[in-house]
Amino acid sequence: MYIIITGKLKTCIDEEAWKNVHFVLAGGYDPRIESSVTYLAKLKEIAKEEDVEAKVTFILSPKDHIKVRLLHRCCALLYTPSEEHFGIVPLEVRLLVYLYEICVKLKMFCIL
Repeated sequence: MYIIITGKLKTCIDEEAWKNVHFVLAGGYDPRIESSVTYLAKLKEIAKEEDVEAKVTFILSPKDHIKVRLLHRCCALLYTPSEEHFGIVPLEVRLLVYLYEICVKLKMFCIL
């Protein structure tokens, strides 16, 4: 569980570095599906138990422009779905990198 790891990270880094740590969980969510509601509640409970509520943000069913902004600003992307060897997330990341490379090559100003 990455939320638990976020909590343990506090013991591994200095206080100044900890100030810059923030973990964003973004993904599909449907309030009509009981398992979605239950799983989100469990994740929030774990964040509270690990005392990292202020360090964890949940973004439910983000729009494409939000995903692009998150991918652009993140320093790491953790993608670990069970029973899926490849999905849309790696494609989205690759697209963002590709668009950035084009902007650099053409010396264009791009807001990604």
